[in-house]
Amino acid sequence: MLPELNVPEAFSQHYQEILAVIGIEATVKLHKAFNGRRLLCVKHLYSVDYIVSLAMERQETKYIQRLVYESGYSYDWIKAKMRERRKEALH
Repeated sequence: MLPELNVPEAFSQHYQEILAVIGIEATVKLHKAFNGRRLLCVKHLYSVDYIVSLAMERQETKYIQRLVYESGYSYDWIKAKMRERRKEALH
């Protein structure tokens, strides 16, 4: 990359927030990987199966509440998924 393009002010306003978070090199890699296409980031970062597995391992209310807070899933939804998983295990 040309050195004069390796400065924050060289990037379009659309990339300024990404640039501020991940830096120039990673922003360029991200752009090259997706070729300027839009990225859709779903609300939940973590896999529901993984979160439910963690909740079932510990089954402590405070731990599940922490998982709810950290993962963005609702407490009732995680508990429902845990019940579903228990039913599946019985069959």
